[in-house]
Amino acid sequence: MPRGQAGGSTLTPQEPIKLKEKPFIQAPRPRGSGITVPIAQIAPCPRNLRGADLWPDPEERDRMVASLKRKGLIQALVVVDVEEYVAHYPEDEEAFSPEHRYVVVAGHCRLDAAPDAGLTELRVDVQNEHASDVDSIFLDENLNRQALTCFQEGEGYRRLRENKGWSDKEIAEHYGFGKSKSRVTKRIAILPLVEVAEARESILSSERGSLTPDKAYTIISVVKDPQLVMPTYEMMTARNLDAREAGRLVQLSTIEAEKTPTPIPHPATSEESAPPASESKDEQTHTPDGEQQSEQQSGPGDDADGGEATGSARTDSVDKGADDETGADDDTGADTGTAQKQESRLTDMERQQISADARREDVCKLLVQEYREPLVDGHAVRTAATTLAMVGSQTVRLAHKWLSEIDSSPAQGYSSPNSYRDHVLAGQDGALMLQFAYAVALADDELRAQDRRRKPDFRVIRHWRYLIEAAKYEPSSWEQQYLR
Repeated sequence: MPRGQAGGSTLTPQEPIKLKEKPFIQAPRPRGSGITVPIAQIAPCPRNLRGADLWPDPEERDRMVASLKRKGLIQALVVVDVEEYVAHYPEDEEAFSPEHRYVVVAGHCRLDAAPDAGLTELRVDVQNEHASDVDSIFLDENLNRQALTCFQEGEGYRRLRENKGWSDKEIAEHYGFGKSKSRVTKRIAILPLVEVAEARESILSSERGSLTPDKAYTIISVVKDPQLVMPTYEMMTARNLDAREAGRLVQLSTIEAEKTPTPIPHPATSEESAPPASESKDEQTHTPDGEQQSEQQSGPGDDADGGEATGSARTDSVDKGADDETGADDDTGADTGTAQKQESRLTDMERQQISADARREDVCKLLVQEYREPLVDGHAVRTAATTLAMVGSQTVRLAHKWLSEIDSSPAQGYSSPNSYRDHVLAGQDGALMLQFAYAVALADDELRAQDRRRKPDFRVIRHWRYLIEAAKYEPSSWEQQYLR
């Protein structure tokens, strides 16, 4: 075979070489040929998770407008017919005007920027098969492209849970991207905080020290009432308490505020109590003697302990409470940071449970204070040491709290519960270790009794009976139904 000459091959191609060209990046193309319609016929989707918050950064909108001016609309909007959409979501029918023919499924930002770019018509691709799945599409579009707020993300998860019947685990597995089942559960749980302006703004704030979604979930799981989340968070921050302790104190203060009546002077006892001249006639009644009396009624706590009026405002009627709830979203409304100013949403059973929790803790603290171990046995000390080493931090925290409130207790010198545990475990004082282990045993059972996620089991009932026998604890009517 002859050698080729230097600088090239002896084989010369008879035809020009054709290379197979492949674009480096191929822009996605909408399915179907697409049609051009006036912008006035295209309506944004009412179920869009972003709502009016399409542009986190105003500069992004300016760039979109500039691009549409230069190149026009490159990718058609994906839409569905209004009739098809309303067939699946009849509750949104009022969101459309008679001139609307299409609902956007993908392309809200392009639709919003098009008028400023001078466009009067847009190309759309009608895909009615997606009309029943817009919630899932919105999550896919936004989670992959731009970060949703925790509330927008939670609303998307909630819709899938309710409309498609998916479990939180199924939602997390479907979307992936590091989303866990607990993330889905937490985002849905904090959705009621959207209606509480102070809590909402704190969660959405990026400033250090603001309320995080995870902490908000922990608090609302304890207090249940969205209006009590911010007061609980403020108490946690001010007094260095955990969510359970702070939530219980806030709930107790709310219950006490409901019990405390607002004194209403009798019209016959003071001239100052007479209704003003501008008072409506509808708010007055006439006695047979012609005297005017106010129809204002006292609260449900008037027959209770009596009590002086506190400085906090209290709502005495359901109608007024409804007005307070609707005003929670007003930036100029009442301060949501004071628990006593909010209409309580606790049921009678929940009030009993909260009060019983507080009384049991007082009894447990008394038992820990009076604990005396007559014989410090080596086996008992070893068992106590093992118990202290394995118990959870929340249990240690509650036990340390009880011990630190006892005069002359060495626990007062340790602000950290875990540091005090390490001190006790490293020491040689067997009596001190047994007392701490006893406090931990009570705290562990008490925390289990306060857990509302499950019904009282045999351990909780045994704990209640022990408190009754050891400290003459009087159970509430709610506890008595399990003790029978």
